[in-house]
Amino acid sequence: MFSMFNIFKSETQRVMDHARLLNDSSVGTREKAARFLSALVVSLKWSDEHNRMVTATPGSVENLVRLLQEPSAELRKNAAIVLRGLAHTYENQVKIAAMPGSVDSLVRLLQDSSTDVGQQAALTLQHLTYISYRRYNVRMQVEIAAIPGLLEHLVRLLQHPWPNVKLYAATVLKSLASCHPENQVKIAAIPGSLESLMLLLQEHLVIRMKSMTIEERRRISMTIDLLQNLAEHPGNQVKIAAIPGLLESLVRLLQGSEHRIAGEAARALGGLAHIYENQVKIAAIPDSLKSLARLSQAPGCWSNPKTYSIGALANLAANNAENQVKIAAIPGLLESLVQSLKEQLLDPTLAGEAARALANLACNAIIKMNIEGIKAGVMVRAAASVAPSSIPAAGGPSVSRVEGYSTFGEMAAYVPSYVEPEVSNPKADRAWYLAKVAADRAEAEAEKQPRRDLKKAEYDFAHTFYSSEPEADMARAQLDLLRSAYSHRM
Repeated sequence: MFSMFNIFKSETQRVMDHARLLNDSSVGTREKAARFLSALVVSLKWSDEHNRMVTATPGSVENLVRLLQEPSAELRKNAAIVLRGLAHTYENQVKIAAMPGSVDSLVRLLQDSSTDVGQQAALTLQHLTYISYRRYNVRMQVEIAAIPGLLEHLVRLLQHPWPNVKLYAATVLKSLASCHPENQVKIAAIPGSLESLMLLLQEHLVIRMKSMTIEERRRISMTIDLLQNLAEHPGNQVKIAAIPGLLESLVRLLQGSEHRIAGEAARALGGLAHIYENQVKIAAIPDSLKSLARLSQAPGCWSNPKTYSIGALANLAANNAENQVKIAAIPGLLESLVQSLKEQLLDPTLAGEAARALANLACNAIIKMNIEGIKAGVMVRAAASVAPSSIPAAGGPSVSRVEGYSTFGEMAAYVPSYVEPEVSNPKADRAWYLAKVAADRAEAEAEKQPRRDLKKAEYDFAHTFYSSEPEADMARAQLDLLRSAYSHRM
């Protein structure tokens, strides 16, 4: 009768029962309890209620930390997974990190003989600092980074002979450096840290001609992400660009067949191009500007790499007259940037970066005239009524935003979103503006569903870096199929 009652227990009650069993004297019972709880986390059924039940069970968190040191690899892995599930709340992040030996045990597991254990330990350490997209638990970032010798140890692991350990170390360093200027400076100041990232980039360049595995894609992606995070601090940008061969390696990554990796390399270059010295260095690398331009126009390329490459070009052109001329001279680029403005409704981020790039290039009066000519052609083909505008004479004052235009169409290349401009004929321009928006929305509605399907496939594929090979292959096949269908539709 008792066993029948157990079968019909609520899942919440079963979670509490298994949390109590984590301290059982039998290894088999502890393994069963940890396996049950970790399965809930992995299946995404883990809820706030489950979190409360486990943390309310006396000694459960302490028991999970102790299980990280068990001889059984399966038990160590499942304990790390459950701790990761608990770390979804700020209170539990603080509680886990405060447990004596918790962070040290997880860092040691990065070098575990089982790659599954190492991966789960890295993800748990990452979750201890993570709240949501671009939001991090600053207290945890400070406390973990303050553990004596921890950052230095993680930097040494970037040179570990096992490729997976390098990935896990980069994962943890990235989570500690994200949106945290103090940690960004600390990590970049550790001897050999930037050189180790350079070596990881070069390792990828050796294998990039082959078909990359998921692990290889994850490793190079995490390396570039870490480099990008460190480059967010202005003081690190000169140091990173000064590493011999690093900028050249990023440029070579732009030329690979993996658009995701190329896009991340473009994003890193864009982050480094915030200062004039680095703008000059990057533009001087052979084919750097052309590679960014090619990526921004690559057929079948999903939107993020295009956005990052256009953003990098915008940064390279900012307040740099020589780069403005070089970028504008690339065949077809200005036309492509103007065309990208039409993505305003479907992809406002891409259109915004295109507008920013055109605004920076338009600081040159001659380039500005070329942009106006291209825009006029586009507007005529779209049968839009664009009022004539006066173009400043060559050699006029450089401006980052052109004033005095009388229609939305003329302002579109210089602002990143739909903003109704100040106009000399408000009623006429208001009518044109509303008609233009209505036409764009009608056109977007007709294409909305296939574009949504494509976006979902791109999202699914982007999140298979921690999945198995078959799952990633299926996601890639679905993505290729939808891209082909969408390109035929267009």
